[in-house]
Amino acid sequence: RPLHIFGFIGFLLFFIGMIINLYLTYNWFLGIPLSNRPILFLGILLSIVGIQFFSMGFIAELVVSYMSKDKDPPSSISKK
Repeated sequence: RPLHIFGFIGFLLFFIGMIINLYLTYNWFLGIPLSNRPILFLGILLSIVGIQFFSMGFIAELVVSYMSKDKDPPSSISKK
């Protein structure tokens, strides 16, 4: 199941990115400027890549589901 793999990786990357962004938001409210902070770009990058991984897993899950429908033989009604 592709969504189990890609979904977990995507959730993990998105969660780490959101933790970084929340930390930076907290510092911004305290008055610490965000200029010259490369960790801001890391947080944004991890959030976007996490969403992409999850989306890729979801699309792969749809493809696998569609492909498995073609291989199942059609059900037939048995005659008595």
